[in-house]
Amino acid sequence: MGKAISTLDLDSIVVAVDGSEHALLAAEQAAMLAKSLGATLHAFTLIDETKEAQYSALHKEAETALSAVTRMAKGHGVKVEVKAIIDRYPDGILAAAERAGGDLLAIGTHGKTGYRANAFGSMADYLLRNSPIALLTQTAKVGVTPYRLSQASPEGLRVLVPLQEGAVPQALMGTAQALGRTRNATVTLMCVAPEKALLPQAFIEKAAATMAASGIVRPATRLLVGDPPGREVLKAVLVERSDVIVMGSHGRGRLARALLGSVSAHVVGNSPAPVIVVPMREPLWEAA
Repeated sequence: MGKAISTLDLDSIVVAVDGSEHALLAAEQAAMLAKSLGATLHAFTLIDETKEAQYSALHKEAETALSAVTRMAKGHGVKVEVKAIIDRYPDGILAAAERAGGDLLAIGTHGKTGYRANAFGSMADYLLRNSPIALLTQTAKVGVTPYRLSQASPEGLRVLVPLQEGAVPQALMGTAQALGRTRNATVTLMCVAPEKALLPQAFIEKAAATMAASGIVRPATRLLVGDPPGREVLKAVLVERSDVIVMGSHGRGRLARALLGSVSAHVVGNSPAPVIVVPMREPLWEAA
């Protein structure tokens, strides 16, 4: 069967905010996850140290952004520690998350102009490609109505885990298991193939059995025929009414195409549900 799954600790969730509405939504999603997981929540805004002449205005924007996060978190009964940090983009964001002991970094995935673009324009792609910890992403794409975790079913989180036949990463399954252990949560593993003959039945059953053997109720499985696969994943989100998607990346280097082609990027940019992107490291086992 391979190695047992080690549930990933999600004890500290860190949110990078910039004052935009989509960043505040990402912070709200993070706050609700922190509430479900019993995790601590930290929020920070980064002031670009190269813009010393604008420090006064940037500090005011940072205070406004952090005040909005504090009000939001209080409204949901979640405590949050907030801080304005002076550093350089983009690595200052990762450094701040590390200093806070973050297990999960939450970001919006579409920025605006000026100050806001610095944090969440091209920076979002950089963070997705380089973060050593899992990222919680929430798109702000026009036309996509987000699934707010604050409005999730009281019956428990519905977690969707798209898998690619091949290596099954420890961190990915451990993250899914951590979410699956929240109250009344359900986990669904899925694989997509362009034709029925290519559906990896044995692979997904082994993944489900491994998770079940590691102390979680056996997850549901879905095998879907379709192409492109990213579209099928998004269809599954709608059908399952998934609250959270957990996908993999290669960590340092390019954003992983955890399924086929540009599937990960497509799902991150278009999913109404928040997406947790997990660096791909040590595999539990690899398909023969």
